[in-house]
Amino acid sequence: MSVNLRKKSYKLTIIWLWLALTGCQPQQDSILPETGHNLVGLGSIISLQPGQTTLLLSDYFISPQLIDSAALVGTTLSRSSTGDTLFIKGQPLTPYAALYFYSGDTAFAVPVKKSNKQPVVFRVADPDRKYHTVQIAGDLNQWNPRNGHLEYSDGAWQRTFWLPPGPYQYKLVLDGQWQLDPANPDSIDN
Repeated sequence: MSVNLRKKSYKLTIIWLWLALTGCQPQQDSILPETGHNLVGLGSIISLQPGQTTLLLSDYFISPQLIDSAALVGTTLSRSSTGDTLFIKGQPLTPYAALYFYSGDTAFAVPVKKSNKQPVVFRVADPDRKYHTVQIAGDLNQWNPRNGHLEYSDGAWQRTFWLPPGPYQYKLVLDGQWQLDPANPDSIDN
């Protein structure tokens, strides 16, 4: 019986020593900014759009007016007249980059993802202008033909969509009638 008591006492001593030693280690620095910093949270990743991206600075900073400047290699940056919005034109040189914001002698880095969207032209030939309205509905616009109007130009209805690479299902809406694209040999059953 006394052997069991010694084993339990030994285990409790080991656990107590472990807790005492781990509790005395220096505290790790927090990954969150210290009080007084301007950055809100950790600064979520910014996914750039083709052409221009509009960034509301109050989504990232408590006091956007304290931001002196910003830099992102490969792009042109400008601010709105009120200073609360940043416009990013172009794309960085690499798939992922850091957008640097400067406030006094402090720099903040926010991760940026380059857009992988590519221009895709949808074109429906109609040299005699047989249709009054042509729309497209599919994966590219949540199957909503109101978000897929094509414009008539040079004997065809056409529109350019910026889309990530990949296959897309769609149908044409010709004068309100849904149908498969006769110019596309690929189709799947409903």
